[in-house]
Amino acid sequence: MQQELFLPVSNNFEKLFKSKKDYDVIIKAGEDNDQKEIYAHSNILRCQSEYFDTVFSSNWAEKKDGKYIFKKPNISPYIFEIIIRYLYCGQLDLNVKNGSDTLKLLLDTEELGLNILSEYIQEFLIKNQEKFLQNDLIGILEVAFQHETFTTLRDCGLEAICQEPNILFGTDKILSLPAQILESLLKRDDLALDEIEIWNNLIRWAHAQQPTVNKDPSEWTKDELTLMERTLLRFIPLIRFHDITSEEYYDKL
Repeated sequence: MQQELFLPVSNNFEKLFKSKKDYDVIIKAGEDNDQKEIYAHSNILRCQSEYFDTVFSSNWAEKKDGKYIFKKPNISPYIFEIIIRYLYCGQLDLNVKNGSDTLKLLLDTEELGLNILSEYIQEFLIKNQEKFLQNDLIGILEVAFQHETFTTLRDCGLEAICQEPNILFGTDKILSLPAQILESLLKRDDLALDEIEIWNNLIRWAHAQQPTVNKDPSEWTKDELTLMERTLLRFIPLIRFHDITSEEYYDKL
């Protein structure tokens, strides 16, 4: 019943957005050949978004002929119209072109302070763009770690690597992996990899961070030893040395 009452109101707001009647905001989304003007109403945007409330109430808000001019060259018109439509009628169109657009939508909604959409878009991305995630899992995981609200996407990426470690471990991808991601993986209990292999990959990673250090530990100078100790310090407590056999220990460590 409540949904039936909401639908006409939602439709009316969508009609208002499409009609552009009495608009007082001109959004210049995108840049160069992909730029487009989107017309909206400041009261609706300010009511629905703290970000826009701040933008249109600040002294630096640009106004011309009684209309706010809002420039956002880093957000495409295609993505911006999806976001504005949501602000008007509460409907989020996720039938986007591809996984890359879904990820861009996630990033742009966060930039505009619409964190309420973050979890929803992350779950959609995981359930409906599996191939996209698999094709660049490490890159997407790095993006997720750069944003505090992307916890669902982050956990999904970590779990996928733990289930199939060969996605990362034993490849050159691990050499440039941010320390925060590597630490998060080593903290988990479900990483399906022998501990000696984890250690070997950790050493490879450490050498990649310190390329001037001799590959042969027996040849390390005092300064090189100190450098490697500092590089590995945060990871050593995460290695389960009791799971490494005595033969592996003397051979590899």
